[in-house]
Amino acid sequence: TFASGKRAASADLSVIDDPQQPKQPKQPRMPKMRKSLTPHNTEAYLKIRVKSEAAVELFFRYLYRRMCVRLQMDRERLRTPLPTILRGDELLDVPHDPVLAMATTGNAYRHLDTGTMTLGLDVKATLITIGLTPGSPEFFAGALMACLIDMSGINAAVLREGLALSRWEHSTVAGERVLEYPCTLDELRTLQAFISKYELRQKSVGFAGTKLYSDAGFQTQGFRWTGYLAEWLRTTASGSCLFSDVAAQVRSSSSWQEVNLTVQTLPGVGGYTGAQALLQVFYGVFAGDAAACFTAAFELASMRNWCAYGPGPSTSCRRLFGTSDSETLAGIRWLQEHQQERFSRYGLQFPYLRQPDGAPRLMAACDLEHSLCYFSRYLGVRERLGAQAEALCREMPPGFRLFRISKLQGMS
Repeated sequence: TFASGKRAASADLSVIDDPQQPKQPKQPRMPKMRKSLTPHNTEAYLKIRVKSEAAVELFFRYLYRRMCVRLQMDRERLRTPLPTILRGDELLDVPHDPVLAMATTGNAYRHLDTGTMTLGLDVKATLITIGLTPGSPEFFAGALMACLIDMSGINAAVLREGLALSRWEHSTVAGERVLEYPCTLDELRTLQAFISKYELRQKSVGFAGTKLYSDAGFQTQGFRWTGYLAEWLRTTASGSCLFSDVAAQVRSSSSWQEVNLTVQTLPGVGGYTGAQALLQVFYGVFAGDAAACFTAAFELASMRNWCAYGPGPSTSCRRLFGTSDSETLAGIRWLQEHQQERFSRYGLQFPYLRQPDGAPRLMAACDLEHSLCYFSRYLGVRERLGAQAEALCREMPPGFRLFRISKLQGMS
């Protein structure tokens, strides 16, 4: 048996144990191919039929609650109020719903995500500090690199303790924020070597440190990133490395679909990881400025009706509409096209952001995708609670929030 606990087939043992046996050369990994850029069927949502009216209503009430929570947090923390379609003196109370509170709340609009904004500021400051010019190809590549590594699920606390990036030597102020993630090719090589060494350390007998990747991390692929990063750094026919080639292609893409499908050609990057990293780059680092982020070929309008997504939105749309994974985007588009009508139907005065011309800023596909992801977790919580336990939660007084549901499971 090997350290992994897997037993080798008898036919393989002679090959492994015989030192005279010539080693077979490693076959080069086939590069990931970009999915074809097919024209998006903007009318596909017309074929969508609601499977559960109750679930659809829950989702729109969830959106409403998310936005109300954000506005309340702004008031409590004395932040500059967001420009909404509400009157200046009009306040919306957060609806009391202890079960709904179990789903992460706070932003119905993707660009308002506080984690994205914080990471974006850190990345931007770091890139400027090391001498890169905003708007340059190198600046974009550095931003994309840092945001992709952030989405890998790696434990930033471990990186702070053990990854010796050269820029940390200049950090002398106590409590100063220093970006943990690499944003240059040299730093990426350092990270790849660090992950490889930490894997050996973590698998050693008696390891009592912090795991580099959490077992419970969402979509974490763990130490497979050692191989992924090795592929990113592989020299290509252009004389550059794979990551540099892909970053340049992403930046020069003409549509949001092309941007996403191109970044997914990097090993280890799928729909969820790629989409969220790109949104962190666009909304976090570049503050939604398409001209600064991409080239003049990029069409900002392409972001309205198309988005990449992971399993969360697919799960939610399956509950709402009975759609297959391939129909998820059509389900998102249905929610997008019916948002105003549905809020009105449920008696909800949704506090849309106000555009410069006074019109409401309707939620785009990426906004709804983000909420559908968290909504899928809410649906899972409801299923685990059971009907009686859910009813018990709803009897709790305002301000009650149940963080641990284990004691209420199995009551149905």
